[in-house]
Amino acid sequence: MTSRTYLIRGVVHEATTPPTRDIAVSGLRRLVPATAREAGVGEIQAQADDVVRVELENGFVLWTRADDLIRERGRKSVSRDGGEGWEIDPRPPSSVSGGSRGWLGLGIKRLDFFGIDLKGKAARSLGLGLETRQLDGREPGLYRCALADAFDLTQEPGGEPLPATQEPLLVFIHGTASSCRGSFGKLWDAANTAGKAAREALAARYGDRVWAWEHRSLTASPMVVSRFMCKSVFLRKRVGWSW
Repeated sequence: MTSRTYLIRGVVHEATTPPTRDIAVSGLRRLVPATAREAGVGEIQAQADDVVRVELENGFVLWTRADDLIRERGRKSVSRDGGEGWEIDPRPPSSVSGGSRGWLGLGIKRLDFFGIDLKGKAARSLGLGLETRQLDGREPGLYRCALADAFDLTQEPGGEPLPATQEPLLVFIHGTASSCRGSFGKLWDAANTAGKAAREALAARYGDRVWAWEHRSLTASPMVVSRFMCKSVFLRKRVGWSW
């Protein structure tokens, strides 16, 4: 079946650096969202299954497909010459629906669109390589996360129960093709005053009851990841629960 093609408008920039070194990419295009009537607006074509690297205004990086991006942030537009296309709304929406992925409340800075060239390599081996790289060589598992000025993770001993408490706890869970540092590390950026304020607020509420869940997101099913997280975090702190 032929993949749908989208004509997407924005300010087109040259992109010479691949967004990842773990796979070969093709057709790399960089776009800054803009409306059809703004100066310097151009157009790119994107296939529905193109990968999109989404860089948010706060520095976070997320990954999606072109058709998902269009569905969640796209709006049809007509240019001065009457041609139809799509614009990507970069603004944080005033309200985010319960069905959102969580990143729609943040503004978009720029987008990189590209295809993937596997060059004969197995998808699983590529996924394993990317996961290992993203996790900085750490084994998947539960890590204690400090809210001090430096981002630091300390792995919890396997099989050891978490301290019993009725107080709330916080677990950072990163997104697809990322790590806890990749998804949340900007909170520890020395220049990020808002991030520091957020960490102080979290520390006041959660104290040292803060963990990060490093997990495989390309070669393991999300259901498997969530089940093991529940076992490691919640079931281990409740006496009498079994797996």
